[in-house]
Amino acid sequence: MNPDLIVFDIGNVLLGFDPDRVARNLDRIEPGKGPAVVRDIWDGPWMNRLETGKIGGRQLFDHVRRRHGLKLTQAAFLRAFCDIFRPLKENLALFRRWTRVGRVALLSNVCEVHWTYIRRRYPVLKRAQVPCASFELGIMKPDVRAYRAVAERSGVPLRRMAYVDDRAEFIQAGRRLGMTAIHYTGDRPLSDLFREAGVVPNGN
Repeated sequence: MNPDLIVFDIGNVLLGFDPDRVARNLDRIEPGKGPAVVRDIWDGPWMNRLETGKIGGRQLFDHVRRRHGLKLTQAAFLRAFCDIFRPLKENLALFRRWTRVGRVALLSNVCEVHWTYIRRRYPVLKRAQVPCASFELGIMKPDVRAYRAVAERSGVPLRRMAYVDDRAEFIQAGRRLGMTAIHYTGDRPLSDLFREAGVVPNGN
């Protein structure tokens, strides 16, 4: 397939992430508080609210400060909350190459705080011509409206897109919509998966 648009997820495709780092970061500031805060955020409704744009970093900080009796500043909390990412260098290099030869989109379940942080920390992500973040869309994968938003913003039909994600349920949703979807689990190089799927830049 020669796609008109390559759609990349971010988490565990371009950047690895570890929420437990938030706990470790917070424990260095306020010992013993980190694990409970992380469970509260990730096991409760808060990440969904963040990643659909219903609340922002200030509201999250106000909640955890009150509930867990934190003494740290909002700035310190947000630094701890954002320091969870690491670059998947080979995949980022592949992403960069794709941006040079074709159109590229990002479709990620991500909150505004993390989105701002990773685009500043990893500016290569700004090369995506069609950036789609769930907090801006107000919806999250696997909601079909998230995938259709990429088509609306890019002007490319879903059947003309190749899409890579680490979550099987998100891949299945994409395939049901006609996308050429590539499931990346980290066991094999992403470049090999593209090659096996016959995905090459349009016109090349």
